[in-house]
Amino acid sequence: MQVIKISKSEKQLEDGLQCHKVGGHILTLSLSYKCGNDLVHADFARLMSVLNMPPLTAVKLQMLFAMCFARAYQEIPKYQHKDPVTSKLLLCDQCPPGTAVERHCSTEEPTVCAICPEKRFAEQWHWGDSCQHCTSVCKERQIVRRECNGTHNRLCECIPGFYLVVEFCVRHTTCSPGFGVIVQGTPERNTVCEKCSQGYFSSTSSSTEPCIPHRNCTQLGLKTVRPGTAIRDTLCESENKEFTFDCSHQHKECHTDITLCEEAIFQFLASPPLASVPVEHLSESLPGRKVDWKSVERLKKTCSPQQQGLHLLRLWREQNKDQDKLLSIIQGVNHCERKVSRCASIKNLTLEDLLSLMESLPGEKVNEEDVRALVRSCPSQRYIRQLLHLWKIQNGGQESIMGPIYKYCSVEQQLALVLILLLHSDTSTAEVLTYQHEDPLTRQILTCTRCPPGTHMSKHCTATEDTVCSPCPEDHFTQFWNYLPKCLYCSTFCVENQYIKKECSTTNNRVCQCKEGYFWQADFCIKHAECSYGDGVQQNGTLHSDTKCERCARGTFSAVMSSTSPCIKHTDCKSLDLDVVLRGTAWHDNICSACENLQNNGGLSILKKFLPHFFAHEKIRQSKLYRFVRHSLGQKLQGKHSIYSNRSLLLLPISEWIRGASIDQVKKLPMQLRDSNIHKSADKLSKMFKELEASNSNCNK
Repeated sequence: MQVIKISKSEKQLEDGLQCHKVGGHILTLSLSYKCGNDLVHADFARLMSVLNMPPLTAVKLQMLFAMCFARAYQEIPKYQHKDPVTSKLLLCDQCPPGTAVERHCSTEEPTVCAICPEKRFAEQWHWGDSCQHCTSVCKERQIVRRECNGTHNRLCECIPGFYLVVEFCVRHTTCSPGFGVIVQGTPERNTVCEKCSQGYFSSTSSSTEPCIPHRNCTQLGLKTVRPGTAIRDTLCESENKEFTFDCSHQHKECHTDITLCEEAIFQFLASPPLASVPVEHLSESLPGRKVDWKSVERLKKTCSPQQQGLHLLRLWREQNKDQDKLLSIIQGVNHCERKVSRCASIKNLTLEDLLSLMESLPGEKVNEEDVRALVRSCPSQRYIRQLLHLWKIQNGGQESIMGPIYKYCSVEQQLALVLILLLHSDTSTAEVLTYQHEDPLTRQILTCTRCPPGTHMSKHCTATEDTVCSPCPEDHFTQFWNYLPKCLYCSTFCVENQYIKKECSTTNNRVCQCKEGYFWQADFCIKHAECSYGDGVQQNGTLHSDTKCERCARGTFSAVMSSTSPCIKHTDCKSLDLDVVLRGTAWHDNICSACENLQNNGGLSILKKFLPHFFAHEKIRQSKLYRFVRHSLGQKLQGKHSIYSNRSLLLLPISEWIRGASIDQVKKLPMQLRDSNIHKSADKLSKMFKELEASNSNCNK
């Protein structure tokens, strides 16, 4: 026998159920192993009405019936428990899913199981004294597929277009041109691509499109001009020698795999005069986060000059999806894509329909002959996509519409204005402010108003009332107009070396930013790299890119390790009326001096100024450097292990020794380095000493 506790007023239940008072209003409900068929198949709704139970109690009782029914078909699992009173080893019933052990069985009583409290669950039969905690929130790019209940944990699933790898949602692989999708990606698995077989092709990069058959010119009563390949459709020729339109619209220089709306919008911006602007300058002028220099360099190598601006704008858009100041632009692009996707696959369109659509578009119109060729050559489901593609090409370099915009507007304003042209609306309508909802009573499709940012939908609209919106609770937000039943949790938390740039509010998630001197990479803030001696900073690190170093060119040097200092020019000794006594290298400056200084002390002051930099620059093993300082220079060192791990602790006694050394002691340094088996550095130092002596000899002439 097994006991499960429920909450119920002190009242006798139906026949077959035994009620026992345990305190004020707590009853234990007992059932034998043999659940009677009359009880199992009883009218549950009638029983609930007889008992007049609260909903929560009814659910618990329903769970009890389900458990009882299951026991009729399977043996209840057991576990061993030592009775603390009799010290006997008892065989107790385990608790079913949705419950946990409240009291172990005894020689007289069965196991007492308690229903799992809210936000806890037990998925299997077990004998634990507590239920497991439900997962608190779903991670980035995940949605709740099933909420937490007594028998199951909250189940999260990757959003469409992503699949789970380890613990992260990763975007489905895009099949390259010449490859098609044979297995669609799901939230659990990636897209599977396969090379298009003979007679099939794919001209686009897509994570959803399969290979499609080549056009059959013979069936169309046309001649084949160019056979199809894996990346291109067959090209046919009609009887009047006119070529049919090529629906594949392949880009020869650089394949464009971005959506139609992005192409149409960004193509305007990539046209003159922006096409003549170097892609690096265009990248720097764009607002928001910058595209990293590696991507820009790769783009320059891969794409033609005509395509570089277009692809840079695409990278920029991906980089700035979460930026508030660019929100209206991104929303407008998304809205445009939704509009196109809804109408792009419409079939049974006539030539008149396409011509009417063409007249409604801004800018230069597509020639009617091209529209007719499109209808003859392309399948009906591709009419609209192909027509918009033609319109994009027709207006790709147009300055009549965009000329004043380029002249008077910033890049950010240009993007917004292009959206206005494309969508025939102002920026306030770039975002959809309504949604459709089916009335559960009338089955009528209603157009409801979305809830503004900072609120969520608590009740759908009806035929007589508008949508009811409620404000987001603390630590929750909605950033867009929405019809979410719950606000989103502020799930962004700042990590090490980050600070809160913008705190969580009802309209935005928490925004974190790396501290000064750090950049964001792979979910961490990483310290900007320091350029070593002889290397200078070519490009300063930003919040999203690391420092870029370069070797100092001839005539320049860098004598410090820094993440901000560039290479600087060698000192021009002649302009100072001085002589070059030691030529500069990539890691030290020209050493200048007047002849009288060399004659007075033989360049001792110059050597003492130069030598600490020499030892700092030289790549000498720690063990050899330790031996040189300890034995050759006779410096006392303490804490060998700490010195081994910190090079600066070895360089400090060298600098102190140099300050107090005589000219003869300094001249013995090359020999002492050789004694410590540091031959390469000894040779370099000897060469510099000879150069200094030669300069001294010239002064004596």
